[in-house]
This record gives sequence, C-alpha cells and structure tokens, in this order.
Amino acid sequence: MERLKDKRILITGSASGIGRAAARLFAREGAMLTLCDRDHDNNRALVDQITTAGSQAQAIETDVGEPGDMQNAIDTAVATYGGLDVLYNNAGGATKHDGAVTEIELDEFWRTIRVDLFGTVLGCRFAIPHLVSAGGGSIINTTSIRAMIGTEGADAYTTAKGGVATLQSKRHCPRRNTH
Repeated sequence: MERLKDKRILITGSASGIGRAAARLFAREGAMLTLCDRDHDNNRALVDQITTAGSQAQAIETDVGEPGDMQNAIDTAVATYGGLDVLYNNAGGATKHDGAVTEIELDEFWRTIRVDLFGTVLGCRFAIPHLVSAGGGSIINTTSIRAMIGTEGADAYTTAKGGVATLQSKRHCPRRNTH
C-alpha cells in the first residue's frame, strides 16, 4: 500500500519488540528508516532483512540517554535522507531490578529515567528543529498504561513513563496552514 512512501522515520529501540515490529511495518509501507539501538548486531540484522526486501534502512548504534549519540543519530538520518518526517521514541522498558521507591537501587532508578524519559526528551530536543524546518512532522512517544495506574514494585518505570505521557512537544511543531 505504501502509506508511508518516502517518509523519513527514525525509530529508537528498534532491535527488538515493538520497535522491531514497527520497523518492519513501516518498511513495508515504503518508509526510509534510521534504526537506532544499543544492540547493534540485532539492529544490523534487521536492516539487512529490510534492505533485502527492497526497502531503505540504516542502523546506528545509539545509547538514547547520551546526548551525543542522539544528536548523531538524528543528524545522520537527516544527512542520509535529506530530512526527517517522523521520530518514533520507542527505546525503554522495565527490568527485574525495578522496585518500590524505598527499596530500588538508586543506580537502577536513574538508569530507567535516563533511558525511558531522558532519551525521549533528547530525541524530541534534537528532532524538533528538523521537523519545524521541514514544515511539520510527527513525534510518537511510547509510554505505558503503567504511567496512569502505576504498578506495585515498578516505581522507576512508572515514574519514567508518567513523564513521557505528560511531555508536550506539539507546541514546538506548529501545523502548516493548508487553507
């Protein structure tokens, strides 16, 4: 159907799970993809599958919680494809080390906030100027029902996803007037 023909899309957390499934779907719909993940081997294997099937994709080893990595990923996407139409902030997740706020190791709490929330903020921060200069675009931020209802024993994940759910980027990307 190619509903996304020639759309330039950057996906974080693309090597597995929801990000991997989204990359395959977006490729089938004609998108040009920049796939970002710390798991470079699985991300590279996904790019090989996508390009073998005739779609365009590139893999960039990216730690979304590192400003330089996120800036590089977005700059590379823009340089390769001539712009950016969609940012899909998908990287993140909970680990078995999450816990109650009174018990969780502080390093685990900050790791979750750094990846799930700060990584999303960085993606928006570096992508928005490109989306604005292109006349608009879309940002998709993955969150969870846990952001609204919480989950006992997953306070870091709940807090991070709550932050993502309340992040407002739309005021920075005004719609084009199509009248």
